[in-house]
Amino acid sequence: MAFKGGTSLSKVFGAINRFSEDVDVTLDYRGLDSSFDPFTEGASKTQLKKFSEGLKSFVQDHAHSVVAPHFEKILAAEFGNDGYRIEVSADGELLRVHVESQREVFRPNADRLSRHWYDLSMLADMDIGQAALENRDLLVDVVKHKKIFYHTSYANYDACLVGQLRLLPDDVVLVSLAQDFQRMIEAGMFMGAPPAFVQIIGRLRLLEAEINKSTVLTGW
Repeated sequence: MAFKGGTSLSKVFGAINRFSEDVDVTLDYRGLDSSFDPFTEGASKTQLKKFSEGLKSFVQDHAHSVVAPHFEKILAAEFGNDGYRIEVSADGELLRVHVESQREVFRPNADRLSRHWYDLSMLADMDIGQAALENRDLLVDVVKHKKIFYHTSYANYDACLVGQLRLLPDDVVLVSLAQDFQRMIEAGMFMGAPPAFVQIIGRLRLLEAEINKSTVLTGW
């Protein structure tokens, strides 16, 4: 299991200065079901979809039937039955900037989506971000896993490896993201003053060009 997401970036690495509402983890699928290797050459899309959906269903059921009751008992003992609230999200995956940048319109239910652009821009200037940027094998592995476990028709993951990574959506979506970011500021989601959204976009424009240039030069 790997600890990830906004809470990890904030509390472990000190990379961001915003409030994160949940704790994100990634589970190693091999510890849940070792009967099938999704990276086996020749595995069909039907097999991969069935395997992925089975894992998600198992994790969701386990979270509701085992994990949540466990913490309910602990919190009830500490705070009383009315002193806490547990929420388990059925959708554990983080929206990635590249995938969201493929969209032509801003999703109406995507509150605080702009946080991912903020997080990425903050990471871009940190040592851990630079190390990840220089690790080409890591990018290949992430693309491979995303294609299997978070496949969508519009994601275009392979583009990330051939100089076509997108970190900036169309202008109409950028306007909506800027408005979303302003609402986050007004809601007190940041500790201190965050960078202006135009600065975030400017940083990611440079990052996009840098990564795309490097992927082309390495001949992926």
